[in-house]
Amino acid sequence: MMDYIVTTYATQFEDITNKYANPTEASQEVIVNVVNELGFQYITNVMGTITNFEFNSLLSFISLINLLKGSRQGLELVLILLGFDSVITEWWEQSPQGEPWTYELLVIMNNSYVTDPTLTLNKLLTFARAYVYPTISNYNYQFDFQFAQAGTALAGFTRQYYPYAISARIS
Repeated sequence: MMDYIVTTYATQFEDITNKYANPTEASQEVIVNVVNELGFQYITNVMGTITNFEFNSLLSFISLINLLKGSRQGLELVLILLGFDSVITEWWEQSPQGEPWTYELLVIMNNSYVTDPTLTLNKLLTFARAYVYPTISNYNYQFDFQFAQAGTALAGFTRQYYPYAISARIS
């Protein structure tokens, strides 16, 4: 009977041990549950809008994310761990100087991970307001994608090159 129970629930026992001992091997369900347990549901809301991306490194940094809550470095770290590149410009760094205690946020999204950019951007804004800064004066987003390579063709066709980034600005 004991062998049956151990073999049947072995993967669930692995998740329990991986939660603390080896976070890089934890399942996505465990990662979401740990992040929610620590009160960062707004991070898992963003994770829910991203596809084909592994969040295992997020679990490795969860203690640091908790310690850096309320700081620019924490915001940058979480955005990197979620697969986004970003540029944050605080009010005192802007020229001319912006309204006090505000910032501008540029988020670069990869089109292969983000299927609905508007939904993801709204979840990111909710996360940013709850995690570190209460006021966003301006936010921008940029899409990053690649066109598929054409296969072999008959002579006479030319190969076209297209830039792989589209920038947009929302005020």
